[in-house]
Amino acid sequence: MKYKIKVIPNAKIDKVIEREGTLIVKVKEKPEKGKATVKVLKLLSEYFNKPVHLISGALTREKIIETE
Repeated sequence: MKYKIKVIPNAKIDKVIEREGTLIVKVKEKPEKGKATVKVLKLLSEYFNKPVHLISGALTREKIIETE
């Protein structure tokens, strides 16, 4: 299943919020060298309890991911 997500880096806590068909993912990591993206994928994998793959948006705040 595919999901549209919005990433908010430099947040105070790591958190996943569902809002109007979009997942908002807050991460503590800075958006440098893909650190935030890696943390987002790890956090979403724990949230869904299954592997998560990045489809598009590796260098942007809006991403599309897919779960198995």
